[in-house]
Amino acid sequence: MAAWRLAVAYLLSALGFAGMAAASLLSHHTGPPWQPWWLPGSLDSLLGDKWRLMFLASYMLAATGLAAAALAEASFSRLVASLYALALPALVALLLSPGLGDRLAAGLLGGFTPTPEAVTALLALGFASLGIAAALASSDISSVGGLLLALLALYSLYTGDPDPVRVLLNGATHVTVAGLQLPAYPLLLLLTALAPAAAAGYAATLPAAAAAPMPSAPKPHKPGAGAAQAAPAAAAQPPAAMVQVKCMHGMDELMSGDPGKVRRVLEDCMVGRVVYGYRVDKLLGVGGFGAVLRAIRVHGPMTRVALKVILPRPVEGEGISVTREVYSYLESLENEASSLKELSRRSPYIVRLSGVHIDIDSVRDAIKYQDIEAYLAQPPMIVMEYMAGGSLTSLIDEARLKGWTSSPAWPRIVAAVGAAVAKALAEVHAAGYVHSDVKPDNILFTSPPSDTPEATLRELLNALRDPGNARLVPKLSDLGTAVKQGAPLRGFSPLYGDHAIRFCAITREDSNICQGLKASPGQDVFSLAATIVEALAAYMPKDARRKLLNDLTIPGSRGLETNRSLLRGRLRLEEPLATLLERMLDRDPARRPSAGEVAKCLECLAGKPVERWGECKRECPA
Repeated sequence: MAAWRLAVAYLLSALGFAGMAAASLLSHHTGPPWQPWWLPGSLDSLLGDKWRLMFLASYMLAATGLAAAALAEASFSRLVASLYALALPALVALLLSPGLGDRLAAGLLGGFTPTPEAVTALLALGFASLGIAAALASSDISSVGGLLLALLALYSLYTGDPDPVRVLLNGATHVTVAGLQLPAYPLLLLLTALAPAAAAGYAATLPAAAAAPMPSAPKPHKPGAGAAQAAPAAAAQPPAAMVQVKCMHGMDELMSGDPGKVRRVLEDCMVGRVVYGYRVDKLLGVGGFGAVLRAIRVHGPMTRVALKVILPRPVEGEGISVTREVYSYLESLENEASSLKELSRRSPYIVRLSGVHIDIDSVRDAIKYQDIEAYLAQPPMIVMEYMAGGSLTSLIDEARLKGWTSSPAWPRIVAAVGAAVAKALAEVHAAGYVHSDVKPDNILFTSPPSDTPEATLRELLNALRDPGNARLVPKLSDLGTAVKQGAPLRGFSPLYGDHAIRFCAITREDSNICQGLKASPGQDVFSLAATIVEALAAYMPKDARRKLLNDLTIPGSRGLETNRSLLRGRLRLEEPLATLLERMLDRDPARRPSAGEVAKCLECLAGKPVERWGECKRECPA
């Protein structure tokens, strides 16, 4: 359920409790809710007493709000707590009502007379058992409330008084607050309203349910989903009873490699499922070897996260056997998990990883025995920071539709995003890794951009100065694709890869060419330049942008246009940005600038109007 709906549910319950308190005060019937003063003897008496009607309406509002919140969070203990806190007082009032209680007792209990002591004993046992059941159901705040109500009910049983609150107050019906004599029960109802009101305020602060777009087509050489997002990981898998989804699809559909089939399987079998302490509520997208799901923590703070699930893929022409490449990726990711989590914390411009859950043996067994339930119950998965602002791809498309690309702020927006990503890459390279898949889909924003390019630029400049307090921060995602420098390059997107990567993709049948391809920081620098070029060319249709990227990267492409003529002619770029991109796109990785040099230059360009870019020559590599 979206955070705003949860906030509304709690707000309704808070208003209900407050309304009950107001009706009690205004009607001068200030007894406890379980006394029958608010029960109408007939419809006429109900309609003739507006305060009684207000109390009943408020009672129903509080009950509806609490039940809606409990069901929204799928919390058994909250649901039980709301039921016995609201439904049982009504039952008590009915049993104690003159005449009605006797008739019910005669019909249901064989002539038993519901004396206050007997009713107290029965309800005290009910309160206690339900309270203890709620407390044992889960370790959240309602379990504490359940225990308190159980103890209160047992205390009422011990004293023999049907009104335990009056017993606690030593028979008093009023309390003194700041010299004022206030009726105890309306005051108690007002205090009760504070709890759901606080819960409503907390729920309203949760991230909005916006999803970052994902590429729809798989990329056969990339072990990743193309977008990332997440947050704190749970330590253990919750009880199986919490998993309410039964998958009716087969493992062959999950392994088909068909994006449509895979999407249907995940939407039917993962949405609503609890994995590693997170309840999945939406499929964000399907990529090459994985999918990204949005989820929320089951216990503790209601943190929104993104889960990247690695999916098995078939070998072409070999039925449902799984590529060794996926197993190799999982083993590498498992070995590097702690290092990658630490790396994600080194820069505020990297999407944070908080958990990696991989059990290679379980994955092998699930695939061997074609057990889709076993695979989805404990899938190989990365828990990541949730990014609610979409990707650079979505920003490029939005900028073209809104006409932002003609604004003087647009080149500076692109420079600011590029500077943040270059800072992230500098940390990745300093740690001895290569990201290996820098592209617009893997650059995400913490929040949606502002309504105007000028306001968006201001927020991005603030993110470069003080990312910890900025609303809109660009971050590099999909750190799960990172490999050690000098290691074989495992996954890449050819469109943004340098000349060697593109040549490998074109001649994929020659495995010797691709096996000799090693990961180096210069490949990330080239991919960042290609990403910047695509963003600067946002005014072009998508096909024209792709053709431009092909002309930049395809080896011997027409031999027709050099990068210099492309950047200065077709894109009409100003200096020193044109020179910087030309160096970043150099065919020789050794001549490309470092990520740190790129970040320094782009940050200077982002901070000055385009007509003053010449002042950044000292910061930009010549």
